[in-house]
Amino acid sequence: MRQLNPQFVINDMPYVMATQFTGAISIKEIAGVVADLTADSDRIVAAVDFLFQGF
Repeated sequence: MRQLNPQFVINDMPYVMATQFTGAISIKEIAGVVADLTADSDRIVAAVDFLFQGF
């Protein structure tokens, strides 16, 4: 499901945002900044909107 799980390329490697699991990650598991995804903010917000509101 592309809208819920957008894909990003970081350092030439593909990564998928598992939006449905964001609440299951402890703050201790989050490392430092790996990449700036500001340019992808519309897709990130759309994925969160889709998760909570279904559109």
